Amino acid sequence: MNKPEIYNLSPQELKDLQRILIEIYKDIAEVCRKYDLKFMLGGGTCLGAVRHNGFIPWDDDMDLMMPRKDYNKLLELFDKELGEKYDLVDLNITNSGQKIFAKIMKKNTRFIETDCFYDNSPSGIFVDIFPIERLPDNKYLRSLFLFLATYFTRFIRIIINYQLSLNPNAKAKKLFKYRIIGILTSFLPVYKWNRIYTAFISSCSGEKYCTIPSGLKEVYGELQPIDTFFPVSKGTFEGIEVNIPNKYDTYLKALYGNYMKLPPIDQRTSGHELIEFKIDSVDFSLK
Repeated sequence: MNKPEIYNLSPQELKDLQRILIEIYKDIAEVCRKYDLKFMLGGGTCLGAVRHNGFIPWDDDMDLMMPRKDYNKLLELFDKELGEKYDLVDLNITNSGQKIFAKIMKKNTRFIETDCFYDNSPSGIFVDIFPIERLPDNKYLRSLFLFLATYFTRFIRIIINYQLSLNPNAKAKKLFKYRIIGILTSFLPVYKWNRIYTAFISSCSGEKYCTIPSGLKEVYGELQPIDTFFPVSKGTFEGIEVNIPNKYDTYLKALYGNYMKLPPIDQRTSGHELIEFKIDSVDFSLK
């Protein structure tokens, strides 16, 4: 398979994309407030709120974080509250997507990345939602759980790559040891494996520590005391009052180090390589 041609967003297209992301965010936030669900900005979106009072200028997505209980409730409410305007992409509920977290996508848009697995799931402009998982209070049980969670998270990602990817450069297709794991686990579809994983990763109810296994730095890198996140603080994002982690400085330093320092100009790019982009009736595909 030849590497597809990259589509670079123009400055106006990036602004239009960010406008749609804000629209998605506002609709999700309205549902969360209606049902008293806890939520906050995460990752680069939280960094944008603190450093730029809005989007990192070159960013093209939004990240939200929610406690697992509230996350599950939002997904249960999706069809009733958000289904008219949006698609839910989630391996557990809709058997769609290729991530261990949910995406809420704007209908009638396209945002196709080079590493897309080209399954039949929706592929619109999206907001990512990451569940925050509680950990055991007992330090020995917590250490054991973190160890198992680390390898189970890597394990489920290999299965996802192997079963869903049509990209010959994907690790599960390219590396022999990953291919062996993929073959040995093929007796169950990826959706069932992911439900087993979710049941395990969300099984704790401790009050001291939590982590975000699906986050940027995975299980150990996202490990924080619960009071790092709760109660939420307030910030500003594109003129909107938003929720951010209680100790956002602690959270952002763990992810980015000196997060107030701008990266070099050649690193000021989004993490997404696009091959197709569409908003409403305007199609920017490269075919």
